[in-house]
Amino acid sequence: MSLARTASKLAFSSADALFPEPRGPRILIYHQVGAGLGRQMEVTEDDFDLQLEWLQANREIISFDQAVDRWDDSDSDGLVALTFDDGYVDTYTAVYPRLRDRQIPFLVYLATESIETGVPLGPVGHADPLNWDQIVDMLGSGLVTIGAHTHRHRLAHRTQGRNRG
Repeated sequence: MSLARTASKLAFSSADALFPEPRGPRILIYHQVGAGLGRQMEVTEDDFDLQLEWLQANREIISFDQAVDRWDDSDSDGLVALTFDDGYVDTYTAVYPRLRDRQIPFLVYLATESIETGVPLGPVGHADPLNWDQIVDMLGSGLVTIGAHTHRHRLAHRTQGRNRG
C-alpha cells in the first residue's frame, strides 16, 4: 500500500470518529450489473445476487419515495432503496428479473437521448440503452419509479461570466 494511501486512510478514519453515524435510509446507487466493463458502481450478476440476499435478510428494501418519506423515522437506519443510473439495457435484462422475482422496488434514472437514438451512453461497448418498450414493461410491474437524469446526460457546469467592461 502506498504511503499516500495509508496516510489518507488514517486521516479519513480519524475524521470519521469526529462525526456521528449517518442517520436515515441508505440509498444504493448502481450503474450496471453484469456488463463486465469494470466501471464505477458496476457489479457482477453473482455479486448483485449476493447483495440482494444479504439485504433481504438484514434490511428492509423500500422504494426511493418511501425512503424520502421515512427519512426522519426513528427506525429508518435499517431501510434501503435501490437506484440505477442512466438507463442501461442490463437494468432490464439483469436487474429487473431479479427484482421482479423478489418483488423489490427500485428507481431508474433515465438519460432519454440515448433511449431515443439507441446510441450507447459512453464510448465503450455493453452500454446499450434501454428502449421504451422495456421501460413500459418495467413500469407495468408497479415496482419501478422513473427519475430524470437529463436528456443528454451532460454534467451540470457552473458558468462563470466575464466582465467585459
